Amino acid sequence: MSIALSHFPILYICYDIVIFQYDSIFMK
Repeated sequence: MSIALSHFPILYICYDIVIFQYDSIFMK
């Protein structure tokens, strides 16, 4: 549980960055 909770923020940030990149590509 503690390991998953500690890694969750990192995965969420990476996921957010990927969405941001895709959004910027589609906006262009």
